[in-house]
Amino acid sequence: MKSEPVQLERTTLYEEVWREPMLKLATRYGLSDVGLRKVCDKLDVPVPGRGHWSKVAAGHEVNRRELPSRVGPSTYTCGRPASFLPLDVRQGAFRVSRRFAFENPAYRSALLSKPMTIEECLPLTIAIAKAFDKKRADEYGRCRVRAGEFLSVRVSGARWARALLVVNGILEVLDCAGCEMMRFTGDAFPDAVSVDGTLFTFQLNERIGASGAGESGANGEFELLAFVKGGRFRIRSIGDGPKWPIEPRLVRFVASLKRFSIDRKLGSGDTANAKCS
Repeated sequence: MKSEPVQLERTTLYEEVWREPMLKLATRYGLSDVGLRKVCDKLDVPVPGRGHWSKVAAGHEVNRRELPSRVGPSTYTCGRPASFLPLDVRQGAFRVSRRFAFENPAYRSALLSKPMTIEECLPLTIAIAKAFDKKRADEYGRCRVRAGEFLSVRVSGARWARALLVVNGILEVLDCAGCEMMRFTGDAFPDAVSVDGTLFTFQLNERIGASGAGESGANGEFELLAFVKGGRFRIRSIGDGPKWPIEPRLVRFVASLKRFSIDRKLGSGDTANAKCS
């Protein structure tokens, strides 16, 4: 396949990597995020660290590393594959290949470095924690927290700590995937998450089940659901299973959302319910 040359200028690249997530910028250039990161290394361009975009979305001030002085070339030319598909669609399809969740270190790092306490979580997670009210429980003992329009959490007080770590995990993976927190109102929380151009909202619920006494109540098992913003039907969902809890499958969950978004762009959006294994 023929390739098209793309030239990256050091100062311009520096401004761009601090203006938008790496994956989104790489998609615009027709490169992978790993490839663009290598270009930044070659040109000595500092890039944002883990959790940077989540902090920005939460309204926190972040420090931008200065562009160091450099002796040598200030541009880098690389090739990108030519294709009949739009660049954003083609690169999105590449990012959601079956193997990417296991081969991409950036995605794995979000789970390998997961926090052990709430204090270590992202600012947005901590803000959600402050909104939790144990006094307002439903008939099954579950308390509900709405973090703007983008997230609803309904769990019992006993499971709240774990719920926050699951929320933090999904935020970390979304951040690594270059997804954006979108705000359309003056609410302190985001209104939706943009995954390759499709706006999603989420629900994290503790399931209802029968206890040993035969009474129904929260049973400690979690289910995470994704909806297209404004839609009534779930697009994807994962839940605790007999072998695997939710946490190790968050990367696949986001991958399935990216696949859905790509299919939607190509006109074959799958709106059927589906579970991620």
